[in-house]
Amino acid sequence: RKNDEAHAEMVLHVEEEQLAHMTSTVTADVWAELERVHWARGFATRISLHRQFMSMRMKKEQAMPSWI
Repeated sequence: RKNDEAHAEMVLHVEEEQLAHMTSTVTADVWAELERVHWARGFATRISLHRQFMSMRMKKEQAMPSWI
């Protein structure tokens, strides 16, 4: 029952073009397929993420556990 409700919510909140990727009735499979289709890949993406990671700084008033 929860799977059906979650699947219905997902169908209601995606654009019409994305419905082609939602053929499975198992919500976890649908999510995995959408993630696979839309996940950014490639060398440029890796470089960009690396730069973002290396330039992260903790704010002075922020506690260490919340920053992590």
